[in-house]
Amino acid sequence: MKKILLGLVLLGFTACEAPKKTVSAGTVGSVEGVVGGILSGIQCAQSTSSTQGIIYEATQVQYAAGDAQGSFEDRAKALLSSAIMPQEIGSISPNANASTGVRFVGSLRLDQSGNVLGAQSKMTISFYDSIWLSEYSYNSSARGIDLAFDPTRSGQSISGNFNLQTGVGTLILKDAYGEIRFEGTIGAQNFSGLVKFQNSQSVVGTIAKGTLGNFSIARCAIVQ
Repeated sequence: MKKILLGLVLLGFTACEAPKKTVSAGTVGSVEGVVGGILSGIQCAQSTSSTQGIIYEATQVQYAAGDAQGSFEDRAKALLSSAIMPQEIGSISPNANASTGVRFVGSLRLDQSGNVLGAQSKMTISFYDSIWLSEYSYNSSARGIDLAFDPTRSGQSISGNFNLQTGVGTLILKDAYGEIRFEGTIGAQNFSGLVKFQNSQSVVGTIAKGTLGNFSIARCAIVQ
């Protein structure tokens, strides 16, 4: 598929699970790498739950000057316009439980001051559009458009900081195409908040920035 191949070449995208796939969360154990306050003493019980996070339409998007506006799909295509033409991307649902949409997986480690240990953290954001859905209907190995952030790769970084008492903080993903920020709170059960982006390149002439939407993921699925 031309669109997916283009994404793979330009953004170093990798394969990802289909939406809603569930796997075991693993054995009971304390979350590693965090100490003090709300981030201490949480037990990750053995259960079958999704390890994927969701990014969906924000309840109320507050636009700053120059922000990409429009629907969730418009803003998703604006983010991806750092390397992919919008017309090469199909429709993307803003709903958390739809067949198309935006999902993410990753691992986040913090030090004793709440700083993100970038070298030990990873994140992949996957965009599942209607083109992917059509192919997935007959090919279960079909891939979405994946933005993979791995600090072991040249030009990529993961950073940020969280307040160990309140859980409030920011996770920052950077590469040659721009920056994506997960601004939110790590609570007892979930890591949730807003996803914002600032591109540094564009294939459409205008470098995009703005708010993609809300995000949520089970705390034990990402803080490891």
